Amino acid sequence: MPSLREPEKYQLRAFNEFRLKEYLEIYKIPKDSRQKINNLYNHHIMSEKEVKEDLLKRADFMEHLFDVWENSNMKNMTITSVGLSLAHANYHIKTGKTLELGIWIK
Repeated sequence: MPSLREPEKYQLRAFNEFRLKEYLEIYKIPKDSRQKINNLYNHHIMSEKEVKEDLLKRADFMEHLFDVWENSNMKNMTITSVGLSLAHANYHIKTGKTLELGIWIK
């Protein structure tokens, strides 16, 4: 799929290595190519620090959000499957795009 950060490039659609393995099987990628794809995935995945830096560059409000998250009890919260479903539905309403809910809820 086109890269979300650099539209002239492409990125793997996989959320994690498990999902990548699933996609490789679903799309019947030859076994000899799978290791190369796995290596690319692992070599180019962003670290938490890189993700945070990228978000801070892209949106001014993220600095405040990170500050609140890191310096309050909010960092101890977890989201329920109901919350994830509501967020999924809201994302669809706001963007018109559909995400695969199964990657979030098992």
